[in-house]
Amino acid sequence: MESDTPLQCSGGCANCPRRKQCAAAPQPVEPTAPAAPPTAPATPPAASTAPASENAALEDFLKENPSRSVLRVQAFRGNQAIPVQGVDVTVSRKLRDGTNYVFYTGTTDESGLVDAIALPAPERQQSVEPGEPHPDAAYQLVARHPEFETVTATVNIFPGIKTVQPVQLQLREE
Repeated sequence: MESDTPLQCSGGCANCPRRKQCAAAPQPVEPTAPAAPPTAPATPPAASTAPASENAALEDFLKENPSRSVLRVQAFRGNQAIPVQGVDVTVSRKLRDGTNYVFYTGTTDESGLVDAIALPAPERQQSVEPGEPHPDAAYQLVARHPEFETVTATVNIFPGIKTVQPVQLQLREE
């Protein structure tokens, strides 16, 4: 016998089989404007569009970091309780010649995620012992949203390991 009384639950379990009937569970909201899809990882610039020094510095970096690894960014507020959609994420690195090369730009989805950002990483053999050369490749991550303070973080990427970078956002003070 079914009851018309709403179920008593917290609505926090995304895997609950009764979630659709639960009065406490948040219901999906259609976004007013679709989020911009993440862009593909940047490719090295063509020789005609970048100075030769930038190409040389980028080529050196790519030779030193021939492996690939993946970065996942999770943007949230409220102690990881509330994902934030529409956060602009930039992943870059300052090269030896001082130029700042952008490897990725994209926007978080409704779950506060940007996933599968492919980045150059050193060979695995370099990451088994500490010291020189460095066992990781360090990148600068910048997360921007008009309602929140900008967050900057250094992200270390290791070969063959998916790195998850949480981004805790704080509301802007007025």
